[in-house]
Amino acid sequence: MMNKNHAKALKFLCITVLLLFGAPKINIKLGPIPLYLIDIFILLTMYYARSLPKLPYKLPYKNLVQFILFMILLNELLNGLRIGTLIQPIYLMFRMSLAVSLFFTVSKIIRKPEHLTTILKYALVGAFITALLLIFSSLPFTRVYAVIFLSNPILMPNADALAATLAAVGDGSDRGTSLIGVSILSGAFLNVIWPLLFLLLTFYKPKGLLKYILFATLVLVPIGVIMTYSRGAILALILVVIGIAIFQKGKYRSIVLVLLIGGYISFSFIGFDSKYFFFSRIVERTEAALNNPFGDERESERINAYVQPFEHILNNPFYFFTGEGFARAKVSDTIDLSSGINRADHAVFAKAYYAYGLLTSISIILLYGLLANYTLKLIRKTPNNNLFSSKLTRVLFVVLIGFSSWFSFGHAAVSNPRGTMLMFFVFGLVVLQKNIFMYEYQQNYIDSKKNKV
Repeated sequence: MMNKNHAKALKFLCITVLLLFGAPKINIKLGPIPLYLIDIFILLTMYYARSLPKLPYKLPYKNLVQFILFMILLNELLNGLRIGTLIQPIYLMFRMSLAVSLFFTVSKIIRKPEHLTTILKYALVGAFITALLLIFSSLPFTRVYAVIFLSNPILMPNADALAATLAAVGDGSDRGTSLIGVSILSGAFLNVIWPLLFLLLTFYKPKGLLKYILFATLVLVPIGVIMTYSRGAILALILVVIGIAIFQKGKYRSIVLVLLIGGYISFSFIGFDSKYFFFSRIVERTEAALNNPFGDERESERINAYVQPFEHILNNPFYFFTGEGFARAKVSDTIDLSSGINRADHAVFAKAYYAYGLLTSISIILLYGLLANYTLKLIRKTPNNNLFSSKLTRVLFVVLIGFSSWFSFGHAAVSNPRGTMLMFFVFGLVVLQKNIFMYEYQQNYIDSKKNKV
């Protein structure tokens, strides 16, 4: 039985997850400062989670996460002093602290499979909204319906500019967008939640309307990711599919195979070169990347993001510890703190380097690698059976495999709070696996005692 604080913490975490995967930018303006709804619910989650019992073990990599948060806050504070204002840096420090807090609250609240499936029900609704908007905003004959939501300034802070952009597309196809943000970011969110939704099929088995939403979302998410026409998002989807094929068995593999075949037949029937699709972008940009990677900044940035930081630090050694932060861009885009600005940074490694320094950048990459290795070790130790813990650890490894594409070719995991929220939500799920293993071990022990009696 959950106590009142645990029940409230779980409820507020559920709403946080719904907003994270459906509409993380909902806000109202308090003067010049936007107040985000998701921030309020993370605060409420923290408030009620603070009094919950401590975990019976040391949280994996807790110290490394605390170090990363410390360096983020330190860099924003120092750069606030450099640019002569602390308003924007403190505001960003507050939001990034909330984002990182998910690592700790998720593992403290989710103690058994029922807690996670409850949260995934809310994530399901958010993913359904996002996938639907990506598809509707991409297709010319449904775009008008997507604009109704995407042009709302409460749901989207940049609603006017976005509505104008969508209107300029005319009757052609375009890259999908959602209330999460641009195509590559929306695709990353969907690639994270899609594998986790399979757990609901096995361990929750929803009925009524939620059952149809689950089936629809499992079908719509891959289509939505494809309609981002983002190479990074589509690559992540491919990695997720391969991961499910390798690490899962039976029903999961069959469902993915049916979805792949059905999707291919549907796109082929309409025609990949149809005006309703934008596959020409994928073909053109992939050919450019393979044949002339330095001929276009969109391609060269992805390569130079792993080269230029090392060249840059030779002339700017203080970047080993500190960077430029992100709040400076909110103050003025003309403030030149160093030669690091406007360098290639289309990757988590480079973006984190220029913002927080090399040490923090490496720490973030190291954290991802350690968590992937942690999950892989659990896979090796546990049989691939039908226990929740066994399914969860393999699904999470698949999620981390897909995450690698976003880390490698995008930077939103560190450059904006909602991206950081997603990252530490996933990392929180990874470290809570021990909770699920311990719960199932206890249940099996209790059951065995009952059988003996």
